[in-house]
Amino acid sequence: MEIVRLVEGPSLNDIPGQLRALADRIEAGEYGLPELAVFFLETDEGLTGFSWGHYDSYRAIGMMAVATQHMIDSE
Repeated sequence: MEIVRLVEGPSLNDIPGQLRALADRIEAGEYGLPELAVFFLETDEGLTGFSWGHYDSYRAIGMMAVATQHMIDSE
């Protein structure tokens, strides 16, 4: 697993622009065939979660647990 921060294109603080750039890269096949995406957006109004693809709660929780451990290990 790899955590990717897009550095090309819009400013890293331009979240909508970064999401558009990520969508372009996904559509270009840079990350393989997408199966599941889980995304959390924190705003001044709180936290909102989104999911797309072959979603079920257990799979999404497992994916987030693996991602969390990967981030811990990479520090």
